[in-house]
Amino acid sequence: MINRARLKNHELLAVILWELTFNGWTEEQCNDSMQMLKEKLDEARKDIKAGRCIVLPKKGEKGFNIVIPDSVRDSFKTES
Repeated sequence: MINRARLKNHELLAVILWELTFNGWTEEQCNDSMQMLKEKLDEARKDIKAGRCIVLPKKGEKGFNIVIPDSVRDSFKTES
């Protein structure tokens, strides 16, 4: 492996471990995490298709519209 980021060895190891364990330490944890992500993506797609979303205007001529499904927006709400 070539360390193009020029990280110190312990920093590089931390990045590698983060990537390897982001979804869990075991195959079962990884599968559960991926299943949950797929379910959330499906829910977001359904929200967008049904028009349950916020569309932010694009910036500039070459910008992109940002679409935030209601299910995503609601996940950021906090109870007061």
